[in-house]
Amino acid sequence: MKIRVQQAKIFGDTINGWAAAPCRWRFGEVITAAKQGVIDGGDLPVVNMKALKIYEVSKYASLTYHNYGPTNAVMNLEIWNGPLARAPEAGH
Repeated sequence: MKIRVQQAKIFGDTINGWAAAPCRWRFGEVITAAKQGVIDGGDLPVVNMKALKIYEVSKYASLTYHNYGPTNAVMNLEIWNGPLARAPEAGH
């Protein structure tokens, strides 16, 4: 089975661990590759599945929770400590 993965080695290693063959395709080529039978599946976050409309070419999706992608909120300290932080309704 050929599974599309992101470029980082760890994603390919994960798919290898599942006895499948990792294929490194660009995000925008996943649908075309799936329609043409070049790949059998993809390692994609749910938000990307929706954006790609993967449901149009795939009958199944598995939520395996094998990957964690943290998101950082970055803000200027002046803004963080600014007037909105001191508003009475802040934190409620």
